[in-house]
Amino acid sequence: MRSIILAGLVGCALVAPGIASAASKYCSDLLPGLPELNQKRRIEAEDLVRLRDIGPNWSSAREPMLSLSPDGTKLAFAMYRADIASNSYCSGVFVLDTESGAPPKLVSEGGVYFFLQRSSYGIASFKDASVATVVPQWTPDGRSLAFLREENGRVQVWSVLADGGQRRQLTNEPYNIENFAWTANGKAIVFSGRPELESKKEELKEEAKVGYLYDERFAPRLGNTPQILEPVVVQYQTMDVETRTLRAATGPEIALLTEGSRAIFDKDAMVTSLGAHGAKAWTMGDKGDPTYSPTTLFAQTASGRSGKCSDAACDSVRALWWLSDGETLIFLQRKPYGNQKTYYRWRVGAASPTLLLRTTDVIGECTPHKRGLICLHEASRQPRRIVTFDASNGKIFPVFDPNPEFKSIHLGSVERLTWRNEQGVETFGDLVLPPDHKPGQIHPLVVTSYSSNGFLRGATTDEYPIQLFASRGYAVLSFSRPLQAGKVLGGKSSLEISHLDRKDWADRKLVHSLLLSGVEAVLSKGVADPKRVAITGSSEGAALTQWAILHSNVFSAAIMTNCCLDPILRKTLNGPQIIAKLKAEIGEPDLTDTDQLAYWKPMSMRLNADKMNVPLLLELSENEYMMATEGLTALSEKNKTVEAYVFPDEYHVKWQPLHRLAIYNRNLEWLDFWFKGVENPDPAKIKQNERWRKLRDARPH
Repeated sequence: MRSIILAGLVGCALVAPGIASAASKYCSDLLPGLPELNQKRRIEAEDLVRLRDIGPNWSSAREPMLSLSPDGTKLAFAMYRADIASNSYCSGVFVLDTESGAPPKLVSEGGVYFFLQRSSYGIASFKDASVATVVPQWTPDGRSLAFLREENGRVQVWSVLADGGQRRQLTNEPYNIENFAWTANGKAIVFSGRPELESKKEELKEEAKVGYLYDERFAPRLGNTPQILEPVVVQYQTMDVETRTLRAATGPEIALLTEGSRAIFDKDAMVTSLGAHGAKAWTMGDKGDPTYSPTTLFAQTASGRSGKCSDAACDSVRALWWLSDGETLIFLQRKPYGNQKTYYRWRVGAASPTLLLRTTDVIGECTPHKRGLICLHEASRQPRRIVTFDASNGKIFPVFDPNPEFKSIHLGSVERLTWRNEQGVETFGDLVLPPDHKPGQIHPLVVTSYSSNGFLRGATTDEYPIQLFASRGYAVLSFSRPLQAGKVLGGKSSLEISHLDRKDWADRKLVHSLLLSGVEAVLSKGVADPKRVAITGSSEGAALTQWAILHSNVFSAAIMTNCCLDPILRKTLNGPQIIAKLKAEIGEPDLTDTDQLAYWKPMSMRLNADKMNVPLLLELSENEYMMATEGLTALSEKNKTVEAYVFPDEYHVKWQPLHRLAIYNRNLEWLDFWFKGVENPDPAKIKQNERWRKLRDARPH
């Protein structure tokens, strides 16, 4: 199980005063009923915001999100759904009988929506508001479940009877529990956390009394106080569940929490998997990085038989799953930034694996089940659901659909497109057309980025509602960025590839050339208007959007979630720790380097304000908006067409349902205004419409 740092819970128990009844009513449909098989209707923004999610709204393929009972008959999982009324989430732990076909049963409400905080840039608690994965764990006897839950500001281990009996708190530590596991006899739990984080927070309170030393701990864009830097010691303890006595965990007990790490594999192992009775499998490559091929698949079965697969099919393995026999593997092969996913079965020791399935769908987060796996599945027009994957033939069979309402929603058609640029580099994208598209119709085109994978919801970070755009008459190209330029140019290590990417902005140029080729591929179909093409993006997608509107005349409107790559604030707001890492990895110049402006000139919004003539909407988070102010100031000085919004208590990934709904709707309104001349007639939008008219009237004709 992955080690996670959890902070912040939103759930039905935390609704604001005065709206508890609305939230309670809403939470009653966390578990879906039977779909209404009425005449199909158009999708609304609320449909996307209120999707029921098992796990985060992105797919890792490798990480488990489903937990099978010891006898293989029941499946436990966490599910959540946004509650717009209370601006929070309804959440719960469910148990599904895999034999009866009955709907899942809610066994515990609340306590399962957490923020994932990564250790990043050497910062011990780097918060970006991605939802963490909560996976309930069965006791060895299959009678109870344990899971992480926050109450009173602390994340602790809680348990509940599998039939929905009384929930109780197991641990009560003065710090957040990050990981846990049952011992083999089910009488104790092993858990880990970082109490040193709490002591360091107390040290900061003392330092505040005399003023903080401005040093490498500061990252101003993350806050006005020093960050806690790595290393921070992880503490492992074991607790007897009945007596609640604690002791230091033994080595074998610690291994229960760390067995999924590379520690028990080769030190350069990349993708790893553990199966029944000690079976293990892993991949190896020249540089120990899954983006670099070729790789080789190694395995050791439950019976002790070892195998090695050097077949081409065993290259670029992204995920591995053992079947319950501990002798056979299912694995996912996907080339870096590849168009298709291919699933194979390999009986360890066989010369080559057996092809099971080629698909553009996402099937992952699997666990062994009967003749195959039980997994999460999503397709371009199918939200995530639970399925079984037959290991004999690669067929999938539905088990539970959390969002049956989508059967009554008329979604746009999806066509997978692939293309190459003049260098022969290939990428792909999904073309989505309006549900009522007729041959010969031409629509405005919206480009979303930077990954097209699974259910086409809101693009990367979920702010650009693809099917909502299509429903309102837009063609959408969901663009997937290509292989890094540094790799195309022959880079052999992560560091070398990063430096080649930034040399003369090679990666930005490569992505841009393929982006334009993708737009041209759509225009050549005669379904889109070349005079009404919008570009949107978040994170890496925002960077490619910034480059696109500065280096081409193809786009006539733009929306960005993050902005902007400008030299002064890039250096000053990131702080010493992050900047030092960026300089080492990318080779960025110092602020005082005489050639630093020349380095930034091709990318900087400030240094190119004169040539930025595209109406630009910025949807910024409180955590990142300061990074945009250098570019925004320059654009304002040049009277450019730009409007920006800042969302409080938001991070790199925006989490609040009301904010997500507002962003969905405003992004659509921005496109409607510039491409169709349509204004939202809602009285609440009067001032917005007035501002936008002034922006339009001030533009040169």
